[in-house]
Amino acid sequence: MCTPQSAFTNIQTGGFIFDDCMFPEGPQAPCETKPCLDTVRVKIIQKTNEYNATPTVGLEAQLQQLVIERERIASILVRGYMALNDWTAIETLLNEDLNPHNRRRLVGAKLEQNQFAAANALLQSFPQNIIEDQYFVQVQSINASRLADPAFLLDSTREAILLGIAMSKSPEAGYAQSILGLLTGQMFMPTVPDLGGERNSHHSMLALIPEALQLSPNPVSDILQVRVPQPVSQHQDGRKTLEMIKFVHGHPNA
Repeated sequence: MCTPQSAFTNIQTGGFIFDDCMFPEGPQAPCETKPCLDTVRVKIIQKTNEYNATPTVGLEAQLQQLVIERERIASILVRGYMALNDWTAIETLLNEDLNPHNRRRLVGAKLEQNQFAAANALLQSFPQNIIEDQYFVQVQSINASRLADPAFLLDSTREAILLGIAMSKSPEAGYAQSILGLLTGQMFMPTVPDLGGERNSHHSMLALIPEALQLSPNPVSDILQVRVPQPVSQHQDGRKTLEMIKFVHGHPNA
């Protein structure tokens, strides 16, 4: 870009104003279309091949940024299709690239459509390479059983599984907490991390939040629910006591 001095000189000598200097373009809106998602997917494949051939910190960072961009666009597209109630478009989009995030979204899509047998089939074939995958399968298998059976009762074995996940630091903890809240009435307050040193007034205010509000899921990935505690009628449908948790980032409604 030109400097203000050169632009001024150019005008004085009868030249043209440098548009890129005097009238710079504003920031471009991020691309949020299917073609943009396809482009990012191709770049991820290329960058993955580069990283596998020459693993460097720089290439790893670039690959991570591309994955973040892929998830951003995919989430926006899924939300748009959901608003249109176009489940065919959602499943087509997800099946085109069955990365771990889309596998989770696909399970959520099946549960949203009450296709519990299909959801269970996906869970049974779900890769469990890391502990988070195992937690996801355990939580959503119980969730699918709960949704499929109006008379579902949580036995002690499955309750112990959910409780163990709920007390962990896993991203799945919030969903386990939500299911336990629905089925057993257990409450889980978010914990304020010990940051060390002296706390200012803002930290003191954070410490009071758990006593005044109910926050879930904890930890949060996309949508944080804030509820003021109040008595719930015993005749009220338990499914209505919590707001729906959308599966935009790979997790179905609890």
